[in-house]
Amino acid sequence: MSKGESDTKKYKQALAYEYLKNSIITGRLPPEKQLVEREICEKLGLSRTPVREAFRQLGSEGLVDFLPGCGVVVASLTLEKARQMYELKQALECMAAQLCAQRSGEKELEAMRECIRLHEKVFALGKMSMAADVDLQFHVLLLENAASPMLEQAGKSLLLQARRLSQLAVYDSDQTESFISQHREILSAIESHEPDRAAAAVSAHIDFIRRFQRDRWEMLF
Repeated sequence: MSKGESDTKKYKQALAYEYLKNSIITGRLPPEKQLVEREICEKLGLSRTPVREAFRQLGSEGLVDFLPGCGVVVASLTLEKARQMYELKQALECMAAQLCAQRSGEKELEAMRECIRLHEKVFALGKMSMAADVDLQFHVLLLENAASPMLEQAGKSLLLQARRLSQLAVYDSDQTESFISQHREILSAIESHEPDRAAAAVSAHIDFIRRFQRDRWEMLF
């Protein structure tokens, strides 16, 4: 296979994956929706191979399930799944925060500062969808800056599922200032190289998110 053919293959796989991932996270493809391979191929103008590769990747991230007799369906969401997801997210991100406080250099810290500045800017402009994306990016940076590939992989998979859950429950503009303030506290602890304080700040942040979303989860499920 030539480099051009390889690049084309990767592009097609990425196209199918990004389309399906974004459709699931935003709720355009709701929980338990059957994903018909032929329909997706026709919609995107792709062959079956990149779509099947996308299904496999989404399955590894917990966004789709493979059910006998039904094929591929968007993964279901339940109140118990939501609780377990946030328990694991809290554990992984607290560990990431500790490692960030030990390992982050100026480049990594500045990326986190810039993320918070952007969060403040888009919130002030009332761009709530973008604010939700930037909020997610702060947590991505937290995982990446931990410099632990296995932790990063596990944490990012949970982030996708948590973002999907928050989209279904609606991103809360009334709480955004609190989210930003909590992100600042997390960053302050990391900048000061205080691992335990950084972990405590992340734990408090995720507890806060879980408290205000709990009532919405119960209505949703």
